[in-house]
Order: sequence, then C-alpha cells, then structure tokens
Amino acid sequence: METSENISKSNTLKNILLAVFGLGALSAGYLAFNQARENYRLQDQLDQQKLNVENNEQAFSAIENNLAEASSRAGVIDNTSNESIKSTSEERIVKEIVFIDKIMNRNREIIKNLTATLGEKDRRLIKYRKSIDNLEKRMNEYKTKGNVMVAESEALKMDLLEANKQGAELQKEVADLQKGVAERDAEIDSKAQLIGTQSQELAEKEIKIHTAYYVVGTYKDLIANNVVEKKGGVIGIGSTKALKTDFDRNAFHQIDIYSNRSIPVFGGDISILTNHNTDSYELVKDDEANVQWIKVTDPDKFWESSKYLVVATKEPLYEGKITLMDPNEY
Repeated sequence: METSENISKSNTLKNILLAVFGLGALSAGYLAFNQARENYRLQDQLDQQKLNVENNEQAFSAIENNLAEASSRAGVIDNTSNESIKSTSEERIVKEIVFIDKIMNRNREIIKNLTATLGEKDRRLIKYRKSIDNLEKRMNEYKTKGNVMVAESEALKMDLLEANKQGAELQKEVADLQKGVAERDAEIDSKAQLIGTQSQELAEKEIKIHTAYYVVGTYKDLIANNVVEKKGGVIGIGSTKALKTDFDRNAFHQIDIYSNRSIPVFGGDISILTNHNTDSYELVKDDEANVQWIKVTDPDKFWESSKYLVVATKEPLYEGKITLMDPNEY
C-alpha cells in the first residue's frame, strides 16, 4: 500500500503538471490572439494601400482627362484666333481660357494631394507638372492674343459707332440736300411757269404790237359795213367821212406791220381816212397813175397814231377779193 506521503507527492506532481499545461495553453492562446490581431492590422494596411492605389489611379485618370480636355479647348482657341475678327471670336476665346484655367486649377489641386502621398519625385507627377506648365505658357499666349483681339474688337466697335454716326449725319445731309433740291426744283418749276406765262404774255403783246388792221372800199361800202360815218355839213353838203367810234372790226383785214409793208388798194384815186404820218409811206401807182398799193416805209411811225387803216376809193379797179402782195414782186 502506498503511503500517505507517496500519495501526497503524486498529487503535488499532478498539480504541477496541470499548472504547467495550463500556463502553456494560456501562452499559446495569447500568442494566437496577438498573431490574429497583427494579421488584421496588416490586412487593413493592405486594404488601405489598395484603396490608395485605386484613388491615385483615379486621380491620375482625372489628370489625364483634364489635360485632354484642356488641350482640346486650346485647339478651339487656336482655330478661333486664326479666324477673322468677329463680334463673338474674342468672347469665345475668353470663355475657353476661363474654362481651361478651371481645369488646370483642378489638376494642380489633384497633383498637390498626390505629391503629399507619392512625393515630389514621382515620374508621372513630374510629367503632369510639365504638361501643365506647357499649357500655362500657351494660356498666357492665348490671354495675350485674347487681349489684343478684345482691344481690336473694341476699336472696331468704336469705328462702327463712328461710321454709324457719320452715316446718320450723311443721311441727314442727303435728306437736307434732297429737300433743298426739291425746294429748288419747285422754285425752278414755279419760275419756269412764270417765265412761260410771261413769255406767252410777251408773245401776245408782241403780236398785238405787231398787229394792225386795214380795210379798203368805196365810201358807200364803208358806210354800209358800219366802218365810217358822215360828220358835219347841212343836208349832206360840207360833211366829212370819218371812222366811227363803234366801227365793226370784223370788216378789217389783220396784218403784221413788219411782215406786210405793202397794202393793196387798187383803187385809182384814194383817200386815207385814218391818221397816219405822211412821211412813213409811199403811194405806188401804175402807168395810168392809179394807186396800186400803199408802201409803208416806216412801220413804227405809220401805225403810231392808229392801228386801223381805212382807205376809201371812188371806184374799185378789180372785182373780187384782193390778196396782199409785196411790191418787189411787180
């Protein structure tokens, strides 16, 4: 039989072994817990790195897209600046420049954030900075061109305003000239009408001045035609024949005093009953001393006292109507 001392030693050994095994188990569990926690931490770091890489790639992609957009917009500016200056060209260039500046500012912000993560010497960032610098140089050139175009456009606008002003002034001058011409035309027409009227009046007056009237006939015919009348005397004795105050003008022939200077009478012995200057005419006679016509040598003097000539004949030499004839024809 085992002694109580041996039993006690055996129990003590078991307890020691149990304690050792317990401590080992605790140690192994602790180590496993720490390893698991480290694994989680490393996984988190890996996930964060993956996320950073994805974010960086997205940032790089955004930079690339922005640069492409900026380059495209720069091409639009190139095409626009090569056009003839129009009212909207400079406005489009200014808008494009403002838009490109916004794109470049976004790229600068993205690069700044990437630099904090990747460092200054990242090759892609260096490349992007260089692209941005080149674009910025182009933008400065575009801004200069845009300013020149704006200045030229403003100058053109001022020239256009001045041209419109001058055009309006010219239109007013033309309108004034047209009005003046119309007024002068109206004045000329009025004067022409007046001149026409005066010319007609002068012509009529000239015709009237140049016109005279004559009648040739026996005393009996002249009295019968209400041209002359007897004045004075007693029972016809001692009376004289004279032109009636209200004589019949239809009995007279009308002549032009300058064109018709030879008045046919063909009456043999004649008497001139109206008053005419004796120095202004001649009596043209035939071989038998019969008066053929009265030749007026000075029309102005002859017709000065009277525009009516009344010639009385004793007997007519010819029957029928007598035609005016020029003595040069005989």
